[in-house]
Amino acid sequence: MKKIIVLLTSLLALMGFAACSSDSLPIAEENLDLVPVEITFGGLDVSVLPESPMNVKSRATATEAGVTRIALRVFEYGTNERVTSVEKIKENDADFDHAKLKLRVGKYQLLAVAHEASDVSLPVAYIETFRSIWLKESKVPRAIYVADEVVVVKDNASQSITINFGKRKSSTFIMKPTDTYPADVKKVQVEVNPGHTPAKYPLKFVTAGRSQEELTYVNTVTLPENGSFDGQEIKTNVLLFSGDEQNFNVTIKMLDADDKVLYTRTLNNVPFKMGRDTRAEGNFFDSSVTGSFNFDITDEPEVNVPLDPNN
Repeated sequence: MKKIIVLLTSLLALMGFAACSSDSLPIAEENLDLVPVEITFGGLDVSVLPESPMNVKSRATATEAGVTRIALRVFEYGTNERVTSVEKIKENDADFDHAKLKLRVGKYQLLAVAHEASDVSLPVAYIETFRSIWLKESKVPRAIYVADEVVVVKDNASQSITINFGKRKSSTFIMKPTDTYPADVKKVQVEVNPGHTPAKYPLKFVTAGRSQEELTYVNTVTLPENGSFDGQEIKTNVLLFSGDEQNFNVTIKMLDADDKVLYTRTLNNVPFKMGRDTRAEGNFFDSSVTGSFNFDITDEPEVNVPLDPNN
């Protein structure tokens, strides 16, 4: 059964959401006429996705960026009262990049979440409030975007609005040992940022069965029958709502079929940044390798760190 991932974040502070203020424009309840509003979902920054096709622009539509679910919630500005919502599922939506609403004259706050679902049976994100977004996924998707927009509906004239998502809210750790996996290794477990508490970061990330005091991203990959890990990339996504670079510890465990730890390495202060890949590649099992991790801190899409068993 899929775990429920709950994303609890102070979006009011991080993304410019409005609190109650004197410039709030009340919804015109006396005006029963509904104004047509067309929403375009775009502006997804895919320039940092190395595997993107060459013909994909750096700013893409939701379809071009590969997301398959979009949730939109409309709130009354200033009161945070929920007005209406839209759910977009790519598999059964011929006009996935657009949504049509009818709103009364007034001021609104729009919050949208777009992501790539891991299975066609999974729903869109559930936007409960500005601070609470529920995502029914067992792991953080690589392609996940969040955006907000303040909209003023006036003059009873139809309006067109574009929601620009910008960079994905995930950062991806890619681990690729270049030496041969021992035959008894049946599982690879990557744990990002073990032991830290949510209070240190703007995002509170809670999974079913895990204490809310913990902020740990765990990705366990099981070797398929008659398969091999050799040459494979193990990818683990971490969710970030701050554009600042953050350094996390990464613990890599090689397990047997009974989950016994056979080999383990901890990489300290690995750099992560929203919309960027951090790659660790090199010898993992060869204990004769010496040296230290040299982090290549640049603004390029990927940061490369050596995978050194002696660090």
